[in-house]
Amino acid sequence: MIGDDVLRLHPDESFNLHFPYKRGDFNLHDGVSGSLTGVLADLELIWTVALQTLLGLSKQDLSSMKAVVVIPALYKRPYVKHYMTLILTQIGFGQAFLLQDHVAATFGAGLGTFHSV
Repeated sequence: MIGDDVLRLHPDESFNLHFPYKRGDFNLHDGVSGSLTGVLADLELIWTVALQTLLGLSKQDLSSMKAVVVIPALYKRPYVKHYMTLILTQIGFGQAFLLQDHVAATFGAGLGTFHSV
């Protein structure tokens, strides 16, 4: 289960809840799914389910699509390789583009275009 479905679990049952991010970084720890491999597997599951259920995309459709991956301004360089491997190889997008979050924010602020008065 992912997302809001977790809220419907009975509190007396025993479950392992995984949070792949903590304070904007990979949530690496010694517990269950705390390794880099475990975190990346959780991200793959979350993103794949979201693409299928929220956007209605099948895995076969993704090979002809492109993804924009927004990363933090203060990113850890080795993680970028893992993001790209996850997006291109594991999830199966045809192409991907990395964009730092502060650059992406300028598009939302309307600074991506110039209009003269």
